[in-house]
Amino acid sequence: MPTTAKSSTTDKVRALHDRLTAEVEALVTGEDWARFLSVAARFHSYSTGTRRYSTAPNRCPLTSSAA
Repeated sequence: MPTTAKSSTTDKVRALHDRLTAEVEALVTGEDWARFLSVAARFHSYSTGTRRYSTAPNRCPLTSSAA
């Protein structure tokens, strides 16, 4: 790969990384993030076992096939 192409790619990656870092910082420090955390804190939290059971396929004996 020519040196100019490699440096161009490196510059693009660096610019994308900088943009991503800035966007993440804005996300976790912004008012929207604080509002999201406030709303999320009001939801009931289920135990790990209950979440596993409710999301596992074919757990209900009345609806799973016996074949």
